[in-house]
Amino acid sequence: MKRSRRAWPILLLLVLAACSQGPPPAASPNPSQPETATTITFTSDPYGFRVDLPSDWKGYTTVEETWKGESETGEKVASGPTILLRSPLWTAENPRQDIPIMIFTLHQWEMLQEGQFQIGAAPINPSELGRNDTYVFALPARYNYAFLPGYQEVEKILASHPLSTFSPVSDQRPLRADFLVYVGEGNESQVTMTYQLVASLELPMSTYIPDAASWTVEVRPFPVLRSDLQVQGEDLSLSTYFYPVRYSEDEAVAAYQKELQSLGGRPEEGVIVRPWAFRTAQIDHGKTVDVLFLGHYQGQFFLIHEHFPWSMAEAFGPMLQGFYGHWQWLDGTPLEETR
Repeated sequence: MKRSRRAWPILLLLVLAACSQGPPPAASPNPSQPETATTITFTSDPYGFRVDLPSDWKGYTTVEETWKGESETGEKVASGPTILLRSPLWTAENPRQDIPIMIFTLHQWEMLQEGQFQIGAAPINPSELGRNDTYVFALPARYNYAFLPGYQEVEKILASHPLSTFSPVSDQRPLRADFLVYVGEGNESQVTMTYQLVASLELPMSTYIPDAASWTVEVRPFPVLRSDLQVQGEDLSLSTYFYPVRYSEDEAVAAYQKELQSLGGRPEEGVIVRPWAFRTAQIDHGKTVDVLFLGHYQGQFFLIHEHFPWSMAEAFGPMLQGFYGHWQWLDGTPLEETR
C-alpha cells in the first residue's frame, strides 16, 4: 500500500508550531497565600497572651513600665503594667520604636470606657488588641508619635494581628515547699516548716499555708478562700473575700462594715497596720479575737478576716507568715507590694 505524501506538510507544520511555543510558564505564587517568614514568639503565662514577632527580632528584650490613670481632678484612680517588646537593634544612643502592650483588668477597662479616668494627655483611649477572661490588652494612643526609627516596621507587625490570648497560668510554683519561719515568744527562733500551695482557677492570687492546714474555695457569688488550722483542739482561720470587680469603694466599705457588725463586740479600727490595707479593725472578744483588713488591687477589693484564740496567737504566726509572705497576684506581684 502506498502512503500519501500529502500528509507530510501538515505534520511538519504541527511540529514547528509546538516548538515555537516553548516550555509551559512556571506557576506563579497565589497572592492570597503569601509565604510567611519564620516567627519567634513572646509569651506571658501570668497574663495569658503571646505575640508573634518576625525572625529578625531574635534577641529582643522586654521592659515593664506602669501606666497610670487619673481622674479629671488629677487623682490617681488606677494603674497597671505596660510591657514593651524592644527590637534587638535598639540602643540607648539610637533608640527604636517599641511594641507597647498595656494590660488592664476587665474592670479597669470598663472604667476607662466609661470615662472614669484617662491615661496621658491624649484625648484618645488605648485601642484593644485582644482579651482573655481576666485581662484586656491594648495599644497606647499615639504610641508612635515620635516617629522613631522602626516605627513603620512596628506598624506592619501590628497590622498582622500578632497577639493571641489564653487563660492565665495561675501559678507554676511547687505544690510543696519548705520555708524558714519565726516561732516562739517574740519570734526569737527560726524553724523550717513544710507548706502547701493554695491555688485555684477561681482565685486572682496564690499563696502557701502550713501542710497541717486545710483550705477550700467557695463561689457565692464571689470567690471566698477559707484556710483553717487546728492546734490543740482550737480553731484558727483565715477567710479571704474577693469582691466582684464591679464593686465600688463605697460598696466594698459597706461589705466590710457589715462583716464587722456580724461579729459583735466593739471594733477598734486602725490598731493593726498593713501597708496594703486601707481599712483595718480588731475586735477583742476576751478569749478570741477577730481582725479584718480591707485592701484593693488593680480594680478589685478584697477582705481578709483572721479569727483565733489569744492563747494560740504564737501558733498562728507560721500560718500568717506563709499566707501573707508568699501571697502573689496572678501577675506575680507580692501582697506586700500591693497599694
